[in-house]
Amino acid sequence: MHHTTRNILGEVEYLRRSCEILLGQLREIGGMATGTEQLTPIQEAAVADAHVAQAERAKEHLELAGQYLQGWQRAINDALVMEPSWQR
Repeated sequence: MHHTTRNILGEVEYLRRSCEILLGQLREIGGMATGTEQLTPIQEAAVADAHVAQAERAKEHLELAGQYLQGWQRAINDALVMEPSWQR
């Protein structure tokens, strides 16, 4: 296996583990929100502030990560379909 291939597969596995950690964190947040029907008005306001501030930032970063991954995928695909110079 080429060094570059090992590097790509290592990065993919690292990012996959990172995504699994993020999914675990999302499950925890979802679990925290379950059963919050009896919040005081002050708690409700604090939870709403925390949600708006942090959820929007997280969404922006995830969308940006998706764009980077699409670019990475396109770049690798372009390299793999490239005609070798000796065949020109």
